[in-house]
Amino acid sequence: MIQESRFAGLFYPETRQLLEETIQTFFKSIPQRKEKPVKGVIMPHAGYKYSGSVAAESLFNTKHLNIKTAIIIGPSHQFSFFGASTLAKKEYQTPIGSSLIDLEKVEFLHKKGQFIINEPDAFNNEHSIEVILPFLFSLHPKTAIIPIVIGQYNNEVINELVRLLASIGKQEETLVITSTDFSHFFSAKKARRKDQKAIDLIKEQNINKLITAHQQQAIQLCGFGPLLIMLYLLKAWNVKQVEHLNYAHSGEITGDPSSVVGYNSVIFY
Repeated sequence: MIQESRFAGLFYPETRQLLEETIQTFFKSIPQRKEKPVKGVIMPHAGYKYSGSVAAESLFNTKHLNIKTAIIIGPSHQFSFFGASTLAKKEYQTPIGSSLIDLEKVEFLHKKGQFIINEPDAFNNEHSIEVILPFLFSLHPKTAIIPIVIGQYNNEVINELVRLLASIGKQEETLVITSTDFSHFFSAKKARRKDQKAIDLIKEQNINKLITAHQQQAIQLCGFGPLLIMLYLLKAWNVKQVEHLNYAHSGEITGDPSSVVGYNSVIFY
């Protein structure tokens, strides 16, 4: 079975040619940086006209790596459920090409996880995974993916996913992607302030402070659960370096600074 693209023509171009041209335009505008052994990235998942340049920069810094498996973790925006859902299909289609899903690892997660289900409805109207794939495929067309959508969660869900994900592949061949936007619908000034606080805490890698700030609504990320899973997993892998690459907000495109969504690009290595 194939997971067909649902957001081509909505969040990103619907034809292969236009999508490839759009992505290459983003890539060409990215400044050259020293190559690093990137193990994790934070990427936004809005429409490409709003966050495409930021998303492209997140993954562009992995172009030199031999990545066999990409774990992509995003939040559920439409489907309500408890725990996490994987996708038991052969591949995930986009106009630029289809990413193979690592069914063996997906089945392992489902079999071993108390809080992990295989629920197609968690993906059918969910953009947080799909919009990542054209960028990933452009750079790593042979990389297999493990797509995971997070619903409602608690510490048990987070701990289980971290434990299982740490056991299913070689660290040196795996990339973890957190799909998340940052502050939603504040003024550009307030959004920038809240998002900078979030970035400072992420760079500090103090997970407890991040959780407290999120609970107190001092920061806002729709993919906070996915971020926690990635941070704990990278901690288990002893990944210690963090670099913030880029920030943007939707008001830069809409021209309306009164209510914006914030986007960040971050790498871990």
